[in-house]
Amino acid sequence: MSAYAVNGRLYIVCVTYYANVVHNLSTFSYFCAMLQRLQSVYLALAALFCIVFLFVDSIEQNDVYSSALDHTPLLVLSIISAVVGLADVFLYRNRPLQINICRFNLLLLLAMIGIAFYLEYLDKDFSPWMGMAIPFLALALNLMAIRGIRADENLVRSMDRLR
Repeated sequence: MSAYAVNGRLYIVCVTYYANVVHNLSTFSYFCAMLQRLQSVYLALAALFCIVFLFVDSIEQNDVYSSALDHTPLLVLSIISAVVGLADVFLYRNRPLQINICRFNLLLLLAMIGIAFYLEYLDKDFSPWMGMAIPFLALALNLMAIRGIRADENLVRSMDRLR
């Protein structure tokens, strides 16, 4: 806190308080700018679905239901896909790289779905459980994010042509 006098009046200013408020507002505006793009929400939800897939019963083998935590390949792919999806949210300033990372995440999700179906089919009784829909939701959200990022890139390119 600092105090100074001008024309006989005493002014007290808390400089550190205002500096912290300005810093917090700039951090908040950074996250708001990132999350105002709908594809960032899609990517975050896809990562959330990958995490949920870990804990929901999704595979039935010999009348025993299990989650992805019980199967190492699904566990690894689900965690990697969630981390890649969350990291992809923060790449919004580099849209071509973000699209490529989304495509990589798409391959991870397809591998996760393929392995889940393979594990389900091992006992020759193919009866998928409700949890099998979760990777498909993450896949759909990832595709919608790619579509939104591509639309943003096309918008930026069209604005560059007008200059």
